[in-house]
Amino acid sequence: AELVAGTRNGKIYRVTTHDLSFTEVLVSRIQAIDAVAFGPRSDVFCTASKDGSVRMWDLSEYVVLARISCQAEPLCLHFVSERILLSGWSDGFIRCHDMDQGKLLWEIVGAHRGGVTALQGDADIVVWGGEDNVVRLWSPRSRE
Repeated sequence: AELVAGTRNGKIYRVTTHDLSFTEVLVSRIQAIDAVAFGPRSDVFCTASKDGSVRMWDLSEYVVLARISCQAEPLCLHFVSERILLSGWSDGFIRCHDMDQGKLLWEIVGAHRGGVTALQGDADIVVWGGEDNVVRLWSPRSRE
């Protein structure tokens, strides 16, 4: 098994879990990487960078498939499905994007005072926590 690790210097490494050997696979021009998330497909992952961008990468070619950006810093990521990505941001927003289209589907404004630091969810429920030490639950279907 392997995993991917991102560093504050914008480097991405492939790490073999059985012996922890690693190979540098990419040096990026983006700033430090705060979060990495894999979706249902093992050949695609997303990174969150201090430069305000989220990038979706193809692991077989190590190329960027999609990019979204914001004035804030993305702090955490979670795939809901193969193409739908939830992201928590330093401005307290939660954003949901269709990464295939690079399109914002919805956002929760002011989900926290301070940044959204952790989130998980699916089509029925999203749970997240923030810098204000609060955990919240939300239903995408009912918007409550």
